Amino acid sequence: MWDYNEADVNSVSKLIWKLRHRFGSTSQLEKYQMEAKCRCRKPSESLQHLHSDLCCLTALAFPKLEDKARKMMACDYFVDALNDPMLELKIREKAPQCLDAAYKEALNLEMWQQSIKE
Repeated sequence: MWDYNEADVNSVSKLIWKLRHRFGSTSQLEKYQMEAKCRCRKPSESLQHLHSDLCCLTALAFPKLEDKARKMMACDYFVDALNDPMLELKIREKAPQCLDAAYKEALNLEMWQQSIKE
């Protein structure tokens, strides 16, 4: 806070505003929204890690959005992030209504794919 002059932080409310502006998520909503939208599954990344990351990102990106709507957006972002067109198509055919349903479907499909390859 040493980079502010005394008048900028001479009251508790001004100090709180400055701290929220600098460290709070309100000024970073666009960043989180872009991260969620552009998220891609890395090679060897687990579905569980992708799921939890998108859960967190969508909560940070859309804090005031109704829970059901946020879960539907997270579901779309999750399917888009899978980086496997066939897996994406199969999950979209099932029309999951939330992130958890898409995650469960992806786990099942990936498990079946691995058992066929072995």
